[in-house]
Amino acid sequence: MPTRSPEGTPNPPAPWLYRVGPFFVGSFLRHRMKLEVDLGDIEQEQGPFVVLANHAAVYDPLVLAYALQHIPLNFVGGYDYFRIPGLRWLLQQLGAIRKFQYHTDLASLRAMSGVIQRGGRLALFPTGRLSTVGEGRSVTPALVKLLKKWDVPVYGVTLAGTYFIKPKWARYRRYGPVHVHVQRLLTQADLRTKPLEEILAACQAITQYDAYKDSLTRFSYQGKNLAEGLEKILYHCPVCHHEYELVSQGDNLRCTHCGSHWILQADGYFQEGSFPVSPHAWMDTQKDLLRAKIQEPNFQLQTVVTHRATDLRIMKKMSPEEGLLTMNEAELRLDRKDQPSLVFPLRGLDSLPFRAGANIEIASDTAVHTFSFDHGQQAIKWSLAVEVWAEIREE
Repeated sequence: MPTRSPEGTPNPPAPWLYRVGPFFVGSFLRHRMKLEVDLGDIEQEQGPFVVLANHAAVYDPLVLAYALQHIPLNFVGGYDYFRIPGLRWLLQQLGAIRKFQYHTDLASLRAMSGVIQRGGRLALFPTGRLSTVGEGRSVTPALVKLLKKWDVPVYGVTLAGTYFIKPKWARYRRYGPVHVHVQRLLTQADLRTKPLEEILAACQAITQYDAYKDSLTRFSYQGKNLAEGLEKILYHCPVCHHEYELVSQGDNLRCTHCGSHWILQADGYFQEGSFPVSPHAWMDTQKDLLRAKIQEPNFQLQTVVTHRATDLRIMKKMSPEEGLLTMNEAELRLDRKDQPSLVFPLRGLDSLPFRAGANIEIASDTAVHTFSFDHGQQAIKWSLAVEVWAEIREE
């Protein structure tokens, strides 16, 4: 039986949105993808439940909402979407819950619990970030503890193909197949009786979905200028080993230092015979090289950045300032002229949110701090370094 929900719990999605939304969202999606949906038995589920989905591309929430259009869902979304006035109003009408990424956000946790208590349905992208090259992401045992606390059925949704429609780094979108597969992941009995490790593994099976390892997505995704934007995430030339020398034009990626070039095909792979074979494999190579560097004594990253804070209490951006940004395994530190340094501990973080080719972000108790690089390709390297440090700590 639903119980009285605590203060701060969002309302259910506005009914009018579920009457008119599918028409407009469906029209929007049909021009971007060929969508196939396998709902399983989710429409027969009575009472509250949780939906967990992988997160490969910016269109994922729209695809999920359209696929489950007969089931009102309270989505959990990143705070940055709520900074846009018109979009913020729409998200509020949808009953969406604002979540501050890579930060203990008690208000959002209370709101999520409130949705379950009032008998609602909650939709989560538990990795909290888009994949960079179609790779899956892990989730922490904290998710399992929440699911056990909520004690309601859990459904898993695999969104296959959305990464290839609009990769995080891409300038242009493509057109091709997208498959939505819904499955019952965990029952209440599972949550009550299965060990934490087994429940976590079930969740990981959804969130660690890898676009390049799924045979369903080895199709042609047609578009123009397929390689444009790749230099935002591929910063190291595997031939001459220089950094930040890659440029893209059309379907081509080229190193300006040694002249090596790669052609990105409609299936997401480079032309046959290329090394690396795909952006995914290239990213793995970058991580391996960075891992070797990181384990050298006294390794750190350092550069001049433009810092801008957004006050979370009033959702207002503060004035920008320049500073020297330094990062090692333990902390991220901004040294500022005539002001105290800002220090952010990194232990406990498994990555840093980044905008490809532009900046990284980190949250404090009262603000989100954005660090913009003069050379935007540095953003992926700094984010990747935090990811590698976290992996080394877990070994």
